[in-house]
Amino acid sequence: MAKSRIGILDGFRAIAIIAVLLFHYFTRWAPPNNPETLYPYGTQYTNYFKYGYLGVEFFFMISGFVIFYTLETTAAMGLFWKKRLIRLWPSIIVVTIITYIIFLLFDTNNVIPVAHQARNLIPSFTFITPEFFNTITGKEHYFAYINGVYWSLWTEIQFYFFVSLLYFWNKQQFVRNFLVLSIILCAVNFAMLSITGGNRLNIHIPGSVANFYVVWIKTIFNLFKYLHGFALGVIYYLLFKNKRDNVPTSLFVKICFVILFAFLIYSGVKMQERIIFVLMVALFLSFIYYPNLLSFLERKWILKIGVASYFLYLIHEHIAILIINRFGSNSFPWSVALPIVLVVGITLFSVWYTDVVDSRINKVLKKWLLPGKENKQ
Repeated sequence: MAKSRIGILDGFRAIAIIAVLLFHYFTRWAPPNNPETLYPYGTQYTNYFKYGYLGVEFFFMISGFVIFYTLETTAAMGLFWKKRLIRLWPSIIVVTIITYIIFLLFDTNNVIPVAHQARNLIPSFTFITPEFFNTITGKEHYFAYINGVYWSLWTEIQFYFFVSLLYFWNKQQFVRNFLVLSIILCAVNFAMLSITGGNRLNIHIPGSVANFYVVWIKTIFNLFKYLHGFALGVIYYLLFKNKRDNVPTSLFVKICFVILFAFLIYSGVKMQERIIFVLMVALFLSFIYYPNLLSFLERKWILKIGVASYFLYLIHEHIAILIINRFGSNSFPWSVALPIVLVVGITLFSVWYTDVVDSRINKVLKKWLLPGKENKQ
């Protein structure tokens, strides 16, 4: 395992990905999230894991931390993007092809139609949201991702553009510029969503402006909706670095943290969501100031899941749902045993793929695309 990795962060990744898996295997493909249940066990387990989707928000916080660290150890913007694409592109191409072929061969009942439509390779290979292609072609619901989980990668890509432009434009003032602009954009988004979603602020704007915002900002370029999570991750890295270097954290950063935390809490519609957000923040602060409390997250098997979490995230959903739908049974305990078996099986496969295949692909691509010492990081 690379020395540059921070073990507890991989532990966080493991928590996030397991939450997402359980959500998809027990909740996502049943009412009210789906018109009809694709699970042989119906809706009897949906309430147990219905907040598992918040694992993606946890991933966004982790990403904010890691990307700031990556920027500080990267000499130029071009190198940053090469590193990101080396990390992201090979796995999504492999998973997309595997999923597409499996659904062409075995989805005879058309359980998930989008997974075997060739046109959906376009947004899947490019990361770009299908809504962009649907909007410019004027064909509603025409394009989709081969795997629905790809949606968050588009949000990640937008964050990479935003943060890398600010960082390489002015490294010395990056923290100030990034945090101030992030808070402004979060506030604008809050106001616009309030106006377009019932106008609770009683502010009137032209319909064309409201429609533009809903289509292009809320739906297509949706970074603003999740920017508070990424920005909190950036602050976590600042706190982590200050703690490590015994440097006091400025009042400015502390104020920004409070404001972004407020945006995070407000983004939770239900009290349960807000409690989970508080737990996420508490985990990060414990990691920074009391890491011994979380030392259990550095167990080898947890770290392996964390390291493999990207490939696992990409591959876990549609293929498993097809298997559950086709081979599941209404009889207990097999009805609940199959998804648990799939959690273990797909996780083990992802750990193997990451260790054996992806590591070699990354090594070759780094040798080709990165200069000197950069390809050893």
